[in-house]
Amino acid sequence: MAKKSLMGNVKKFKQTNTPRQSEEVARLRVIQGPDTGTIFILSGSKALIGRGEENDIVISDLKASRTHAELSKSSSGTWFIRDLGSANSVLRNGVRVTNVELNQNDLITMGGTILEFIPSDAGTMRLTAPPPNIEEINAKHSSMLAQTQQLKAFGENKKLLLVGGIVAAAVIWLFIDDTGSQKKRLKKNEEQRDLASYLPTAVSHDAVRSAEMFFKIGFREYNSGNYLRAKLQFETALQVSSDHKLATIYLQNCGKRIEEEIKFHLDNGKKSLDAGKLKEAKGHFETVMRLLYKDQSSPSYIEAKEHMTKVMKEMKGES
Repeated sequence: MAKKSLMGNVKKFKQTNTPRQSEEVARLRVIQGPDTGTIFILSGSKALIGRGEENDIVISDLKASRTHAELSKSSSGTWFIRDLGSANSVLRNGVRVTNVELNQNDLITMGGTILEFIPSDAGTMRLTAPPPNIEEINAKHSSMLAQTQQLKAFGENKKLLLVGGIVAAAVIWLFIDDTGSQKKRLKKNEEQRDLASYLPTAVSHDAVRSAEMFFKIGFREYNSGNYLRAKLQFETALQVSSDHKLATIYLQNCGKRIEEEIKFHLDNGKKSLDAGKLKEAKGHFETVMRLLYKDQSSPSYIEAKEHMTKVMKEMKGES
């Protein structure tokens, strides 16, 4: 039995695989804390979160403030989480925030509680999928922080290298200018060579900014489960700046997630076909072909296409 909030715009369920509700606009799934396994399903555009009974979403966490945060949906359909002056802050994906936009599968931390945000437009598979492993999430956040620190250190080293290169180039130039015999032996084109040719090659700031922009878009798509679009963004980031380490890591992760989705849809498509559920089978096989549209020689693509042909024939036979 679902338990309603005081305002009536939030229902609380204990079943982690709770199906989509008729008036559902979003849900929060508790994946760590005293309420682990609880699902809060929203039917309104606002909800207060905290340990106080006056909140729409009440969490049994002594580390959370009485009224900790507000979840709200803007007129454009974008969801936001806002810290209401809590004692222990609000974290989104491990980063402290005050008022920030939410994307599908973002993780919100309040005290010792972590909630996974899932909007209403998430696929059915996403709504009832098992919760993410908290140890993997913590490891991912630690890895991202370490990678970010490495990138910052890498940038500082490049600055030092550039300064050192300028000094070295100036010394070489002065040495050549003071030695007449060496100047005579230099070829004409070497004498006209620009001072910049002595400097080490460095990635431009514009390229770094562009690569970071593409990475952020890709990361947002990745967290939303749009792995194909995320892959394109990470590939673009690496084309702009080939040493973007986080883009490299997440591009590899995208490949793994896409392979998992292909296997899931191919297996379930065949099961649906065997059960005579032609529309479901068609949707699964279409997804496989979409994920592999750039690799139509793949055995999985060929198999999905063959099954799709069979599905279409059977659907025509029914009509």
